[in-house]
Amino acid sequence: MEHEDPEERKKHELAMGISVKFPKHPDTLEIDKLRTHLPLFAHLFEDADLRIKNLKAATLFLPIKAEVRAFPLNHCITLLAYHADPKALSVDRGYLRTENNVIVGNFTATELLILETRNSPIAVNVTLTNDPSKDLSDDAGDEHTGFSKLFIKTSNSPIHGNITLLADTEDSSGGKFSVDTFTTNSPLRIGFADAPVDSTLRFIGLTSNSPAVAVMHPTFQGDFLVKSTLFGPKVDVDQDVEDPKGEGRTRTVDVSKVGRQIVGKVYWGSEDESKDAFGQVELGSTLLSATLKL
Repeated sequence: MEHEDPEERKKHELAMGISVKFPKHPDTLEIDKLRTHLPLFAHLFEDADLRIKNLKAATLFLPIKAEVRAFPLNHCITLLAYHADPKALSVDRGYLRTENNVIVGNFTATELLILETRNSPIAVNVTLTNDPSKDLSDDAGDEHTGFSKLFIKTSNSPIHGNITLLADTEDSSGGKFSVDTFTTNSPLRIGFADAPVDSTLRFIGLTSNSPAVAVMHPTFQGDFLVKSTLFGPKVDVDQDVEDPKGEGRTRTVDVSKVGRQIVGKVYWGSEDESKDAFGQVELGSTLLSATLKL
């Protein structure tokens, strides 16, 4: 029996891709709503100089990527805008979900961004912007009204997130942000690269059987809880950090250990003056270490 050469066989394989192209626009092109349900296609958002107010994209077993470099078009959806400068995928509200494959790339959001997969890594750069004048809650009983929100979840795979927080205010200060990150059996590492002064951040980062690390921006003020069931939790404090407000204030970090938990609070200047911007951090892992860097 004659066997076909593998390279020859590849020449006869059928591959299909879908490309969605948007027209030129003098500024950022805005789209009110975009929804996909294409379980057999990867989703690749590339070089898109556009903003989608409401995005919902779902696939199964295939990746979701929003990156500045080109990807193969086979088995993919590509969002293209004809501009030279590469941009991150920009949404007001975005929900991107897959299973058993990665979510990677650059994302910006102003109200809500949900990135969810299972059994595969998530590695993202996210810029989250908050406008304090907006009522961002449309859920009854939402205890975090007015917060811009980021939700990242996977299982059995790592999460690596680099997060920038911005305030849409006259002096770029303030803003309210909620960031939730969850995985299991794999490392969790979240870094806050930038955040406004006088902003409020609520952050949760949880994993199991692997290390959890969160690096906070110096502007963070509020209460924190770090927990680990076996290895001791840690809080690393940068003693040389300068007042991000430029007023020469002294930073106070109160730390107490309670069993397998570390609880405390951090603030600039007097506690009473900082209370309005107080947020919360909860960082935890089972069996392996949890480290909060301030």
